[in-house]
Amino acid sequence: MLDSTTVYGNVNENILDYSAILEVTVKDIQNFLTEFGRVYSFIGDKFPLIEQEMKNENEKSISLLSYFTEKDTKKNFSSDFQENQEDFFKSFDRMQSLINQDDVLSNSIIEDVNIISNVMDSIEEIRKLADQIKVYSLNAIIIASKYGSGGKAFGEISKNIIKMSETSNEQADQMNRIGQELFVQFDRFKDEILKTNEMQRRSFNIMREQLDKEHNNMVNSFATFSNMISDIISRVDNSYDYIFEVMMILPQEDIIRQQTEHIIESIKHIVEENRKFIDAYGKEVVAINNAAELENNESLEHKLLDLLTFDDVVLSLIIENFKSIHKEILDNNARINDSLKGLKESLLDISSDRNTIVEYMIGAQSGKSEFPFSVSDSIFNEYLGFIKLYLDNFKLFLSNKHRISDNNAGIIDSIEELENMFLETKNIAKAFNSINFLAKIELEKNSDIFSDSQTFSMVSVESIATNITDTVDVCLEKFENIKTTIFSAINKFKFNINQQSIENSFIESMMDNIYKRLEESKTIIEDNIKGLDTHAKELFNLIEKTLIDLSSLTTLLTKINEIMEVFNRMRDIIRNKKNEYYKTLNIENWKIESDKYMEIVNYYTIKKERTIANSILSGEEALNVDINIEEGSDSGDFTLF
Repeated sequence: MLDSTTVYGNVNENILDYSAILEVTVKDIQNFLTEFGRVYSFIGDKFPLIEQEMKNENEKSISLLSYFTEKDTKKNFSSDFQENQEDFFKSFDRMQSLINQDDVLSNSIIEDVNIISNVMDSIEEIRKLADQIKVYSLNAIIIASKYGSGGKAFGEISKNIIKMSETSNEQADQMNRIGQELFVQFDRFKDEILKTNEMQRRSFNIMREQLDKEHNNMVNSFATFSNMISDIISRVDNSYDYIFEVMMILPQEDIIRQQTEHIIESIKHIVEENRKFIDAYGKEVVAINNAAELENNESLEHKLLDLLTFDDVVLSLIIENFKSIHKEILDNNARINDSLKGLKESLLDISSDRNTIVEYMIGAQSGKSEFPFSVSDSIFNEYLGFIKLYLDNFKLFLSNKHRISDNNAGIIDSIEELENMFLETKNIAKAFNSINFLAKIELEKNSDIFSDSQTFSMVSVESIATNITDTVDVCLEKFENIKTTIFSAINKFKFNINQQSIENSFIESMMDNIYKRLEESKTIIEDNIKGLDTHAKELFNLIEKTLIDLSSLTTLLTKINEIMEVFNRMRDIIRNKKNEYYKTLNIENWKIESDKYMEIVNYYTIKKERTIANSILSGEEALNVDINIEEGSDSGDFTLF
C-alpha cells in the first residue's frame, strides 16, 4: 500500500502542473477561436453584400444591354440596324429614280429645244424677205434718181426702207446666233447631265454593293460582340457559384466554434475537478493514519484512479476533437481558398474580356476603334468612312447638278432675249408698213414719173412686210409655247435636284442618328463596365485579404498542433501515472466508480466519442475511432455542446 503523503505529493505536483498548463491553453484556444470567428464573420458579412451588388449590377447590365443582346424583342440594335440598312437602300432607290427623272427631263428639254429649229427656219425666212425688200428699194432709188428733184423724196424713203431691211438682216443674224448658241448650251447641258447621272448611277451601284458588304460585316461583328456580352453576363452569373460555395462552407464555423467551446468547457471541467480533488485529497491525507485508516486509503486511491481515468477520457476526447477541428478547418480553408481563387480567375477572365470590349467600345490608348460591335478595329471606321464617302460623292454630284442648273439661267436669258428680238422684228415690220404708206403718197404725187410696173415694187414691199409680221406672229406663238415648256422642264429639273438635296439631308440625319445611338450605347456599356470593374476591384481586394486571413488561420493551426502535442504529453503522464497505480494496487483493469464523472462524460460525449470514452472507462485501450464531423450527418452525430 502506498504512503498517502507520498501519493499526495506526487499527485499534487503533477495534477497542479498540467492544470496550470490547461488554463494557459484555454486562453490560446480562445484567442484562436476569436481570430477564426473574425475571419469567417468577415467573409460571411462582406461576400453576400458584394454578391448582391454584383447581381444588381448584372441585372442592370442585362437591362441596359438588352437593346444589343436581345434578339426576340421588337426594339433591338439588330432590327434598328437592319431598318437603317433598308432605309439606305430605299434612299438609293429614290435617288436612282430621281436620276432617271433627270435623264427624262433633260431629254424632254432637248426635244423642246429642237422645236426651236422650226423657229430658226422662220428667222431665215425673215432674212430672205428683208433681202427682197432691200432689192425692191434699191430699184426704187435707181428709178427715183433718174427724175431729179421729183424723185428725190421717194428715193429718201427707199433709202430708209433699205436701212430697215439691213436692220432686219442684222436682227436675223443675231437671232440666228443666239439660237445656235442656245442649241450648243442645251447640248452641253444634256451631255453634262447624262454624264453626271451615269457616273452617279455607277457610283450608286458600287456603293450599294459596298454598303451591303459593310452591313454584313457590321452584322457579323455585332453578333460577335453580342455573344461576348452575353457570355460575360452568363459568366458573371456563374461566378456567383464560387461565392455560394464559400457561403455554404461558412456554417461550418458554428460547428467548429461549438466543438472548440466544448473543448474549452471540457478543459475547465478537468481543471475544476482536479483542483477539487487535490483540495479534498490533501485534507484527507493529513487526517489519515497509515496503519489505522487502510480502508480510507483504498477509498482515496480509488478516487484518484477515478480522477486519472476521467482526465484520461476527457483529454482523449479533447485530442480527438482537436484532430477533427484541425482537419475541418484545413478542409474548409482549402475549399474556401479554391473557391476564392476560382472566383478570382473567373473575374480576371471576365475583366480581360471586358477590357477587350472596352477597347472596341470606348477607345483605348492602343488606338483601337471606338466601335463597340467589332472584333476588328477598322470595321466601324470603314462603315462610317464608306457612308462619309457616299455623302461626299453625293454632294459632289449635287454640286455639279446645281452648277448645271445655275447655267440654265443663261439659257433662260437667251430664250427671253430671242423672244425680245422677235418682238423687235415685228416692230420693224410695222415700220415697213408705215414707210410704205409714205411711199404710196409719194407715188400718188408723182404718178407721172412712175409707171405701173415701177409701182409694183411698192406693193411688193407692203406684201413682204405683211409676210414678216405674220411670220413673226407665228414664231412668237410657237415660241411662247416652247418657252413655257422649257421653263417648266427647267423648274422641274431644279425641283428634282432639290429633292436629291433633301435625300442627301435624310441620309446625313440617318447617319447622325446611327452615330448618336452608338454613342449612347458606348456610354451605357462604359458605365456598366465601370460598375462591374468597381465591384471586381472590391472583390479582388476582398479575396486577397481573405486569402491572407486564411493563411493566418493556417498558421494558427500550428498552434493547435502544439496544443495537441501538449495534451498528448499530459495524457501520457496521466496514463503512466494511472498504470503505475494499477500496478501498485495490483489492479489489472479499472472501471470508473464515480457516478459524477460518468454523468459528465456522458453529457459531453456523443455516439462516436462515447465509443472512445467507454473503451477508456472500461479500462481498455482507446480505439482509433474517427470522430470527424461528416458532411450531411444529422445533429445526433455531432458533439452536444
